[in-house]
Amino acid sequence: MKTRLPGTVFLLVLMAFVLAGSLQFDAGLRDIAIISGWTLAILSLLLATYNLRKKISSVPIGRAWYWRKAHSFLGWLAVVVFFVHAGPLPPDGQLYLLLWLLYFLLLVSGITGLWLSLALPSHIAQGGERLQYERIPLLREAQSRRAEQVILAASVGGVGQPLMEFHNLHLRPYLCQFRERYRHCVNNAKIAGLLLQELKNIGRYVDSGSRQSVAELEEIIAKKQILDRQYALQGLLKKWIYFHIALNYMSWAFIVIHVFASYTFRLEYGL
Repeated sequence: MKTRLPGTVFLLVLMAFVLAGSLQFDAGLRDIAIISGWTLAILSLLLATYNLRKKISSVPIGRAWYWRKAHSFLGWLAVVVFFVHAGPLPPDGQLYLLLWLLYFLLLVSGITGLWLSLALPSHIAQGGERLQYERIPLLREAQSRRAEQVILAASVGGVGQPLMEFHNLHLRPYLCQFRERYRHCVNNAKIAGLLLQELKNIGRYVDSGSRQSVAELEEIIAKKQILDRQYALQGLLKKWIYFHIALNYMSWAFIVIHVFASYTFRLEYGL
């Protein structure tokens, strides 16, 4: 927290300076729209370089941590400049309205992504280390195969009939795919708890030879829940980035049209 305080204070002072400067320019009857517009365009260009930096990560052009901090800093500054330039309320005119909405969504998605990047890592690693996203489906399949092996071993011993029914009706559908992605994103998953409770009830009535199998299945369900949570939360981070980048490209197309239309209008009417 202490390491963030100086940067936060500097950002707030700079944002206040931008707001005060815009009011002074406006009071002096200067065209603040041109100055704020080009400032916003430059900030947008600088913000777009962060995605380029991630694509060329092999080039030694600074640690990703510093780029991420600079991206966040400039993003908050862009919020202030955007409202100075476009105003807090949607404008009239279809082109201006569409550009306002696109850029507003871009800023909101950026703020949302910043919150997700700060809040989710601790939840992702809850219950163990953070797993590589691409490996999680393979780990899920491994748990499914392990459950089948446990059930097969129990059935060979002649003590696994209740476990076989539980596996066929409930456990196999749970293990064969990722479940409750949206519930995991809000920490409200329920299926694993219900399965563990049912398995606990089965364990009360099976003989001693099946209790080891019950314990192994409980461990499999617990691990599957961790895999589901990590897959859901990491997937949320990835999908947010795609949405944010798509909005960025769309907004740039309309920014170019906006600049062309604005200067054409000024030249036509001698403004």
